[in-house]
Amino acid sequence: EKKRREAAKAAEEKRQREAAAAAAAERARAELRAVRDDAARRERARAAAKAAEAERRRRAEAKVAEERRQRLAAEAQAAEAEWKLRAAERRAAAAEAAADEEERARNSARLRREAEALWAEEDRQRRQREAAEAAENQRKAEIRENQRKAITRGVAALVTGGLSEL
Repeated sequence: EKKRREAAKAAEEKRQREAAAAAAAERARAELRAVRDDAARRERARAAAKAAEAERRRRAEAKVAEERRQRLAAEAQAAEAEWKLRAAERRAAAAEAAADEEERARNSARLRREAEALWAEEDRQRRQREAAEAAENQRKAEIRENQRKAITRGVAALVTGGLSEL
């Protein structure tokens, strides 16, 4: 009986030790699971933070790229407007130069017509003067000729008259 009780006591102690060891092993497994779960949670949180940072960086880079694209588009638009303005200025200058050239040509033609009219008038007046001078010279020549004839007749009359008196 004593041996049976000792054997039962030993069996109970063994069962309690095994139960305590099993409980300790279960606690260790639970603690290990908790540590692993915590590590996994931390890793997920770190990965999520890393992904959020990458997304924030991607958005910031996209924003910078969009701002740069808009700035370049605005610069291109400004350059095109500047080019159009310069082209309009060149066309206006060319039109003004053409108008100036046309005005100069009109003035030149008008001045040429006026000069030709002036030369024609001077030529007409010169011919008129020459004709008047020729007529005056002709009249003076006729007067001289008439005077010479009169003198000749007078001398002839004197000579004839004087001879008849003799």
